[in-house]
Amino acid sequence: MKLKNYRFLLKNHYTYLYFAALALLIFVLLYRLGNLVSGVSPGEVAAAQAKYGWHGLSNSFFYFPLKLVRSIDFKLFAVHGQSLTRLPNALFGLLSALSFSFIIYVWHGKKISILSTFLFITAAWFLHASRLASYDILYLWGSISLLLTQCLLSEYSESKLATLLSFFIWGLLLTIPGFIYLLLVFFVLEKNLIIVAYFKNSTNTYKLLDILALIIWLPLTIKTLIHSANLKIYLGLPSHFPNIGHITKDFFAVAVHLFIRGPEYTNIWLGKAPILDFFVLALCVIGIYFYITHIKSSRAKLLFSLFTASYILIALGGAVTLSLIVPFAYIFAATGMAYLLHEWFSVFPKNPIARRLGISILCLAVFFSSLYNLRAYFVAWRHDPTTHQSFNRRLE
Repeated sequence: MKLKNYRFLLKNHYTYLYFAALALLIFVLLYRLGNLVSGVSPGEVAAAQAKYGWHGLSNSFFYFPLKLVRSIDFKLFAVHGQSLTRLPNALFGLLSALSFSFIIYVWHGKKISILSTFLFITAAWFLHASRLASYDILYLWGSISLLLTQCLLSEYSESKLATLLSFFIWGLLLTIPGFIYLLLVFFVLEKNLIIVAYFKNSTNTYKLLDILALIIWLPLTIKTLIHSANLKIYLGLPSHFPNIGHITKDFFAVAVHLFIRGPEYTNIWLGKAPILDFFVLALCVIGIYFYITHIKSSRAKLLFSLFTASYILIALGGAVTLSLIVPFAYIFAATGMAYLLHEWFSVFPKNPIARRLGISILCLAVFFSSLYNLRAYFVAWRHDPTTHQSFNRRLE
C-alpha cells in the first residue's frame, strides 16, 4: 500500500471509530474480569474443576469449541484463578462481536455497522455471557456465526477459503446441543447458495476438505451420545416434558423476558429489567416491521425462520438458553436503525444540516443506551446483594 493510501486511511473518520469500538470491546471484556464480583458461581466452580484435554473431550464432546479453548487455557496455566477461568468466554465474546460487526457492515454499510456494534458490545446480556464461565456464550456466538457463513457464501461465493471456513463453522456448531435444528433450517433455506459454493466454485481437493471440515467432529459427538445417553440434551429437549399449560407459559415467557421483564437469574441478570432497553426495543420493532414488509426476501425468510426455531427451542426449556435469540434481536435493531436513517435521508436528500442532525440524534441515543447497559452491568448488578449470594464460592 502506498503512503498516500495510508494517509487516506488515517484521514477516514470511520477508521478511528472502528478502532474506538475495538478498544471499547477489549476493555469491557477484560476490565476486572476476575474480581468484578468477589467470588464465583457454583456453575463456574464446576467449569473450572471439570476434566479437559483429550480425556475430558472424548468423554463428553458437547460444547466442543469452548471446551477446546478451556483445555488449552488450563493446560498452559495449571493454576488458574477466576480471570483465566472466564477468559475463554471473553475470547468467544470477542469473536461474536467482530462477526456481528462484519454482518451488519455487509448488510447495511459502515455507519450502521459502527453504531449497532457499539450497542451490541455494551449490551448487558452480551457482557454477562462473555464474562461468565458458562455455555451461554456458545449460543450467542453460534447464532451469529451461522449468519456469518451466509455472508461469507454470498459475498465471497468464489472464494474457496470462505466456503471451507463456512463448512468448518457448521461442523463446530453440530457439537452444540440444539443447533442441529438451526443448521437444518439454514441448509433448507440457503441450499442454492451452498450448492453453488460447493459444486461450482471448489476444486476436488477443496470439496474433500469441505466435507472433512463438516464431519470431522461427528464421530466423537456420536460417541458422546452413545455412551452418555444424552440424546435429549443434544436435541435441545427437556429431560421430562412438562404439561401443555407449562409449555404455553414458557412460550410467552421468552417474549416477556426479551421485551418486558428479564429472567430472575441472579448469576446472569439484574432483577427484573428487560433484556432489551427501550431504545433497542424500539429499533427491534421497527426492524421486524421492515422485514415483514419484505417477507419475500431471502434474508427476511432466513432471519424469521432462525428466530422462530430459536424461540421454540428456548421455550421448550432444554439446554438451549436465551443467549441464542438475543443476537437476532440486535440484528433486527440494526435493521431498524438503517431503516430510520434511510427514511430520514429520503426526506432530506440534499440538506447537509438536516442529515447531520439525524445522525447526531442517533449517535446520542446510542451513547445513552450504551451508558445505561454499562451501568446496569458494571455498577448495579455488581453491587446487588443477590449477586453476591450467587457468587459466594472460591476456586481452590
